[in-house]
Amino acid sequence: MKSIYNILLCASLAGLLGACASEAPWEGPKDRGEGSFAKSALNLKVQTDHVIKQTRAGKEVDMDMVYVNFFDNKSGHLKDFYLYGQMPEVVALEEGDYYVTAVYTHDGTQEHRAAAWDYPFYQGKSDMFTIKPNQITTDLGTIKCALENVMTSVVFDPMLREHMSEEDSFVELKLNEGSDVLNFTVKEQDNENYGYFHIEGEQSLVATFKGKIDGAYTAEVKTVANVEAGNHYRITFKLHDYQGENSGNAAMDIMLDASVTTTDVDGNVSIEEAGIGDYDLGDNERPSENPEEPIIPDQPTAPLITSTGSIKLGEKHLYVPGEEVVLNIVSSTGIEVFEVDIVSPSLSPEELAQVGLAAHLDLVNPGELKEPLNNLGLLKGDSVKGEKEVKFDITNFMPLLAVLGDGVHTFNLTVGDADERITKESLIIEIKN
Repeated sequence: MKSIYNILLCASLAGLLGACASEAPWEGPKDRGEGSFAKSALNLKVQTDHVIKQTRAGKEVDMDMVYVNFFDNKSGHLKDFYLYGQMPEVVALEEGDYYVTAVYTHDGTQEHRAAAWDYPFYQGKSDMFTIKPNQITTDLGTIKCALENVMTSVVFDPMLREHMSEEDSFVELKLNEGSDVLNFTVKEQDNENYGYFHIEGEQSLVATFKGKIDGAYTAEVKTVANVEAGNHYRITFKLHDYQGENSGNAAMDIMLDASVTTTDVDGNVSIEEAGIGDYDLGDNERPSENPEEPIIPDQPTAPLITSTGSIKLGEKHLYVPGEEVVLNIVSSTGIEVFEVDIVSPSLSPEELAQVGLAAHLDLVNPGELKEPLNNLGLLKGDSVKGEKEVKFDITNFMPLLAVLGDGVHTFNLTVGDADERITKESLIIEIKN
């Protein structure tokens, strides 16, 4: 049964205004060119029937925290705004044509966030209405606030969870036109966390599984085309024809399926049958015999950056002396952009210059830094341009960082391919001597 939270704002001014009249004589100040709008004219509804869960805390909609915004209909300029709970019973407005928007978020803001956890953004808009001098508007009709961002969740099938490394595995979700990413782990599934993306125009949702299954590096990309605001997209990853337990080479027998369940704004549910991603990758869908060797798909996808060992991209990693610090980068169409920006409180330009480096590194066009990059193992050869598989290995660089003492060092990677697809990831290393 639909759970629509609504507020029907009633008769606080009934004796003064009269029932159901859109305009009535105004007995207040006779300022020329000014009319009024009655708070009781608002009939606001926040539609949440298709949303499975609003927040981890299970908050109900707080109608006092709905923003009511008055816009000039001709210019689109904001003329006035109130939180409903603080709105006066009568609002004075200059003569003219207006429309009202109502906005609700659980944290009491009106901020659009590109990507965020548990942040549904609801908005509704009224029809145009006219403010006339010395008259009061008392009936605006219903303003229904609907979800205006894309709601997402990820499910790891129970059998997949039995065989995958939960510490190393996650699903990266992003819109194809945006760089903001949400990484779903089993923690987000268990806590029933939902990711929300602000969407403009026609976009696709790209879900990339990255992790290890029975010790073998595995990747799977699922693209949901033409996603729409107000819909909940639930993406399930599971093992497909798994034979690893009975095979002499488990890594060669791992294959993933990804399916999507969509719940639309009216509560209708559609289920897409599971398939091997969005394209047939053939043997490239499966990891190589070397568990650390990345997969290079046959069909074009955005560059893929993955970490090895216990390192998680985007999260601070405490360096253990002697451990390898390596990132794997694969591109189906060849690398055309590979830049690294080093952010460190202790690595000054002078200190970087002593080892022949700079805070900004370009591995496609290394220039005069080519030789020191090769000496440190950060680059092999003249350039990574056109390469489909690259290892960014800073293992030999770590002792230099350790000499500088305790600190946190961030390596921001930007990798682009021949089709101008860009992937950004951050490697964050903490040194404690």
